[in-house]
Formats: sequence, structure tokens, C-alpha cells
Amino acid sequence: LILYHDEEQKTIAEKSRVHEQRERGEHLTTTIKAFEKFYPAEDYHQKYRLRLHPWLLESLGITSDEVIKTSPLAAKLNGYVAGAATLEQFESDDLCQNLNEKQYQYLKECVIKTQGTGLYC
Repeated sequence: LILYHDEEQKTIAEKSRVHEQRERGEHLTTTIKAFEKFYPAEDYHQKYRLRLHPWLLESLGITSDEVIKTSPLAAKLNGYVAGAATLEQFESDDLCQNLNEKQYQYLKECVIKTQGTGLYC
């Protein structure tokens, strides 16, 4: 399911679906429709992969559910621990300059273990 907010996003989504169908040589069943309302998941689902690393969260002062849900830093960290980035992407991120050595090494190990696995459950 792809949700769009305006005609430009709709057009991009439709072109992307056509491109992927051609690349794969098969019909995709991806539905494209207008966004209507967002329903956030329960707190324990928010940044699930990141929550599996309580030491990292605590060491960065990310302790409340609200901060985990809304923090851009938490979103970025969740992507790193979930395998949504390569080591090269991680090392070139400005975020690394704001981590202490222990945090950096911990996160780097997570990225190495998970890189390329994506955000799949």
C-alpha cells in the first residue's frame, strides 16, 4: 500500500509501480490511494528494533515513549540497528560526531551485523 498526499506523490508512486513491474516482469498488487488518516501503533511497536538496545537508548538519554516516537534521532538509530544502512552510510553520518567512543563502537557493531537486512519484521 502506498499512500499519497497530493497529485505529485500519486504520479511518482504510479510511475514507480510501473517501473518495478517492468523490472520484475510481473504484475504488482501494490495499491495506491489517497492518505486519509494516520493511526499510530501502540507505544511498544514504535521503534521496535531500537527498543531491543536499551543500553544505547539510556546512554543517549532517550528514555520516554514520547521521545522514542517523535525523535528524529531515534528514527535514525532505529534504521541503523535494523539494517537499513551500510557501514559507509553510517560512518559518513554527522551523527557519529556526537557519539562517545562506546556509543559509536556499539552502533557500528550493530550496523555491521545488520547492514542490508532492511526493516522487515
